[in-house]
Amino acid sequence: MAKDLKVTKEQIKKAEEAIQKMNDGMVEIFHSDTDRKEQLPKIKSLRAAARKEIEALLTKDQLAKLTELQGAKIEGLGTP
Repeated sequence: MAKDLKVTKEQIKKAEEAIQKMNDGMVEIFHSDTDRKEQLPKIKSLRAAARKEIEALLTKDQLAKLTELQGAKIEGLGTP
């Protein structure tokens, strides 16, 4: 996907940092004594924050292409 979006090395680096921060947060949640029902909203929040951070790195054209690519994948679900 990075190739399709034509992201820069700097964008990749910052996106990787956002993903690492999300993963670190998830590890903390999974290793906590938090009930599973309470974990899910926290995980969703971490994912949403990472997505927002990554989308903020993209140009308008890259964001439009991402939306296009994601739409194609969603439409293709369940097809042989």
